[in-house]
Amino acid sequence: MVSIILISLCCALALTHPPTHSQVETAKKIAMEIDRQQLTSEPSLKIAQGLENIFSPAGKPITLKCKVAYTPSASFMWTFNGKPVQGNVALNVEEKLMNVGKPIVESGMLSSTFVMGCPSSENSGVYKCIATNGHKTVESAAEIEIEGENRNCESNKAPSIVQWSDSRFEMETNVATLMCRADKPAEFTWIFNEKVINGGSRFEIMPYGDLLIKNVQWEDMGSYICVARNKYGESEEVAFLYPTELRNL
Repeated sequence: MVSIILISLCCALALTHPPTHSQVETAKKIAMEIDRQQLTSEPSLKIAQGLENIFSPAGKPITLKCKVAYTPSASFMWTFNGKPVQGNVALNVEEKLMNVGKPIVESGMLSSTFVMGCPSSENSGVYKCIATNGHKTVESAAEIEIEGENRNCESNKAPSIVQWSDSRFEMETNVATLMCRADKPAEFTWIFNEKVINGGSRFEIMPYGDLLIKNVQWEDMGSYICVARNKYGESEEVAFLYPTELRNL
């Protein structure tokens, strides 16, 4: 067990955003071993909301959305005609390391969107959302057909939140991550009970937007608002945290 922790720690320290393919594969193996020893339920991953084919005129904004129910935590990536265009399949090894030796729940719902602000015919093709949690991979695909060319449309320069935790269940005293990722560089703010979270000993806002909550308590239950902002505007999404009763391995 100690060797697993040490290897995991080295891997976590090496991870970058976005991580390399080799880092993703190494992290996946480590995450699966930790899950095997500590998950309180069997791994699962199911599409809760998939994609549908769309026919649309040029210039009309399009938002594609996928949602999965997961155990353990998952991540999304998007492809266009087989080529990656957004996200990655890196797993949250950092959180798993912080919960080493404890039973973990790591269940919930994760949403992801792909936004086309000013689509034209060149954006026509097959779009696919792919989600993985290291144990399973699921996907949904749709054909998007854009008619015409867009000539008088300007792309939105404000950030859009494109991946977030709809809900997260985690055992009391554990660490839990509420995911919030944007499609462009942004300043992130989290709000809970109408108060801005300013960090502290138990809350940490990660540079890429996620909220890390340490030593989860029953009173932490509720809706957390993530706001991504730059000088052009902002967007927000809501994540719900549900602490579960403490159990032993």
